[in-house]
Amino acid sequence: MTKEQTVGKMMPYMYTQCEDIACRSVAPMQDTPANKITYNATVRVPNDFSVYMSANSTGNGTKFNASHMEFKFQN
Repeated sequence: MTKEQTVGKMMPYMYTQCEDIACRSVAPMQDTPANKITYNATVRVPNDFSVYMSANSTGNGTKFNASHMEFKFQN
C-alpha cells in the first residue's frame, strides 16, 4: 500500500502471506515431509520500518548504519 492508503498517511505498508501452492511462486521447491527446507534471511530496511517473518528472529532490529536497521531470521 502507498502511504496515502494507510491510516496515518505517513509510511507505506506491505503485507504478504503465502498460502499452500501460492508459496511456490516465491520459492519454487518441493515441500514434503521428506524434504525439510531451511533458510536464513537478512533484511535491511530504513530505520522507520520493521520486518516480521515466519522464521525465528535471531537479530531483531539491530542498527546496520545511521539510516538502516538489520533484521535476521532463521528457519
